[in-house]
Amino acid sequence: MKLLIAVLILTTAALPPAVACAAAPAHRNGYIQLVRDGDVWWFQDAAGEKFFSLGVNCVGGCFGHCEERPPGEARKGRIVRQLRAMGFNTAGAWSSPSVWKDFYFVDQIYTGFVESANDVFDESFWAEFERHLTKEIQPFAGNADFMGYFLDNERKWDPCAVLQFYLQLHRDAPGSRALMEFLQDLYEGKIKLLNRNWNASFRSFEDIAGSSAPKCGSVLLEKLFKPWRNRVAAHYYENYCRLLRRLDPHHLILGIRYKGIPELPLFQLLAPYFDVNSINHYNRYAQLDARYSEFYRISGKPLLITEFSFSGYPHPGHASQLFIDVYSQENRSIGYSKYVLSAARAPYMVGMHWFMWRDYAGNWDYPPDINVGLVSSDETEIYSQLEGRIKETNNAVNAAHRTAVTPEQAKRPLGLRLLHRFAAGIDGDLSEWDQRHLFLPQETARLLDGDDTEQRFYLSWDGNLLFVAGDIADSRMDYPGADSLWQADYLSLYLRPSVGRKNGTTDYALFYIHPTGGGAAGNEPRVIEWRVPEGYRPLPSKVSLRPKAGGYILEAAIPLKFASGKPLHPGMKYQMKLIHQDANGIRRASRTDLIAVEP
Repeated sequence: MKLLIAVLILTTAALPPAVACAAAPAHRNGYIQLVRDGDVWWFQDAAGEKFFSLGVNCVGGCFGHCEERPPGEARKGRIVRQLRAMGFNTAGAWSSPSVWKDFYFVDQIYTGFVESANDVFDESFWAEFERHLTKEIQPFAGNADFMGYFLDNERKWDPCAVLQFYLQLHRDAPGSRALMEFLQDLYEGKIKLLNRNWNASFRSFEDIAGSSAPKCGSVLLEKLFKPWRNRVAAHYYENYCRLLRRLDPHHLILGIRYKGIPELPLFQLLAPYFDVNSINHYNRYAQLDARYSEFYRISGKPLLITEFSFSGYPHPGHASQLFIDVYSQENRSIGYSKYVLSAARAPYMVGMHWFMWRDYAGNWDYPPDINVGLVSSDETEIYSQLEGRIKETNNAVNAAHRTAVTPEQAKRPLGLRLLHRFAAGIDGDLSEWDQRHLFLPQETARLLDGDDTEQRFYLSWDGNLLFVAGDIADSRMDYPGADSLWQADYLSLYLRPSVGRKNGTTDYALFYIHPTGGGAAGNEPRVIEWRVPEGYRPLPSKVSLRPKAGGYILEAAIPLKFASGKPLHPGMKYQMKLIHQDANGIRRASRTDLIAVEP
């Protein structure tokens, strides 16, 4: 999907604006809007009909606002009948304009904007932007079945690249002046404080313009790079939305199609500018993320999942580009039903859009995720098991949404545990660990229903080494390769100070213990650490793996002197999270606590 969208956007952005497409005739009864019936949000069409948007992306193929060769009437009619029979009511992003008149539909605006190349504080940028935007929205003028605009799709907003761009501007550039004001406010007008944090020697804030950015390490990333990125993004979308609402006051603004769950500070800044917050969220456990209710609470805006899918080719242990391989058509069917109905039962959700109409083919090299379609790549085969479950699910959505209630989600306070001193033998024998070191999982996310076999985690330290162990129930050890470590089986440990250390440091450590993938032959257990922006790096650690019936025992001793996070200090408190991921079992078990380190 990522390759497809990148190529689609670049290709479409290179074409002349879609002014040749004739606008649809205006309807007399108005436009699609958002309505709230009690606590439940809906789209409502021009005739007053409320609906939950059940959509499919790339219907008939993936396009921009126009298509050079519209599908023949026979093919188009067959596609429309198939989707209608399944209960879909929306042509999602990039769908053939030929089917727009047969469904509610959405589409994306292509601006040509580059966040690390365009100064959003420069009025001349906005003058050209408005001219381009005026042409971009012409195909939708007066169309009552058009639900609204996506302003972007998975824009990276790389905080490191954004800051570097604005630093290198001439000091008289509007963006440079805005950055200097930001830095003076951030560092309280004290250039010495900035120099200490940047390891620099500027004489004044004015001297910073034209310089290179400091190293984009984890501390400055949170304290400097991301806050400036957020400031730039908020300025951009505020102006973008103001222009769009003036040019087209009738249609909704459906957000920016975040790539997965967005960072909360960025979401909070941008949410006021959109009517709906749209998120592309592939979740192989088919669970509506609990953070969605928090997003709704702080924004008051309904949410739309604009991409989700499950691939079904039977390749357990292989890399899945989107980590959505669930190995069978039956599991794809279960995933669709479970995910869509979980969204329909949330009063703040207004739709779910499946990616995509047909499987990948031709130049799209996405094995094993080529099987993301409702039909085969040549459209000759409908996945009948998936089709039947979709019909059943879509027919149940309206009733589920009408009775949707936000569950009481009393936030569970973190329990305070003591991280005891104890030096474990790394030998696969857990008998020496006692109840003081035991952490049982509290939550399990899984695609398939069934009884959960209890996992058992253990944690301790001795001042120099961090000891982690797991009694793991798992039918096989999955390792998809070094480029897809996030899809492997692992036992992970996250530690972060509950209160920043001196100088505002909020350093953290994130370790992954893999049962396989290490050693010369790639079949030994190992420990790796994840750091931003450096990525994964192996840590010299002693690790033991002992197979057992139905799983294995995993133990590791991690030398803290090699951990770049340097996470543990006697007497301090830390947020801690333990996770075991079972890739083949499509299951994750987790435990979250506040821990105090025993002196």
